Amino acid sequence: MKTLIQPFEVILNAPVRKDYPIGYVCDHIFRVEQKIFSECLGLDLLKDMIDKCIQYSGQGWDNCKDYQIDEIVVIDGVYFKSLENGNSENPIDSDKWVQAKKFENECYNELWECYLKNILAYSVIYTSITYKTIQAGAKGLVVMTEDDTFMTGAGDKGLSMFKKELLIDISDLKELMHTYIQTKEGCFESLKNDICGESKCNMKTQNRRILFR
Repeated sequence: MKTLIQPFEVILNAPVRKDYPIGYVCDHIFRVEQKIFSECLGLDLLKDMIDKCIQYSGQGWDNCKDYQIDEIVVIDGVYFKSLENGNSENPIDSDKWVQAKKFENECYNELWECYLKNILAYSVIYTSITYKTIQAGAKGLVVMTEDDTFMTGAGDKGLSMFKKELLIDISDLKELMHTYIQTKEGCFESLKNDICGESKCNMKTQNRRILFR
């Protein structure tokens, strides 16, 4: 099943470390996208955005190669464009690269860069983080405490606080996206009277009361 956001894009655009396991992301993307577009933007828009994703021919990034300006490379399904000549830096950690334009449609690119990629990424992490933190095994449900990296798990309280902040940020982004679509001239005309607003996409106060009493 094709999805709009790629697993590694979730990690790059969410407030998580880059070693967050992709396996915990993949299982949730399709369902999260379907839910958000069903409630906010419509599944027809999701399909059209997927169809209008640019199909680059870039090769996988090679750490032994110097890249020239505007060259495209791909890392885990995410395309990066070089901003200068003689570029040998890792695209993930360098300001000499930028994520390549995702869509043929400029309205879609602006919506994606300003709001949608973060809404989707934050929402996937919100859904997946519980399964990463609390796992079921031979001893039943267990919570990660520490490992050889000398990191200690945040526990139930930390998990709840993190998810609460994610939910607040998602709600704020959806409100800003709603305003953007309503006021952006020449784009999304069919959505201007039928998007988010007071619907399920704008439930910040209600969500806070229900989920985090």
